[in-house]
Amino acid sequence: DGAENTPKNTDYKNVTALTNAVTSLRTTTSSNGRTTDVNTFVLGFGDALVNPTEAYNLDQMALAGNTGGAYFAANRADLAVRLAQIFNTITK
Repeated sequence: DGAENTPKNTDYKNVTALTNAVTSLRTTTSSNGRTTDVNTFVLGFGDALVNPTEAYNLDQMALAGNTGGAYFAANRADLAVRLAQIFNTITK
């Protein structure tokens, strides 16, 4: 999540490391040899709403994941709406 409390992994404070991790998913090969382009949806909750660096990092991860930008939720109702939007996008 890129937050300061990410356990013992300073790479996750680095937007380049975050986007590289997401980009590596874009060409995932299964055990049967099939290559799949995995899109990564990113949902920010809590600190990401008020911390511009966190919001930027999440947006960059979503862009690397081919989903356009991060979704953000401030509370339970927002979270339900954002998850519905993500699921609607996935099932199109």
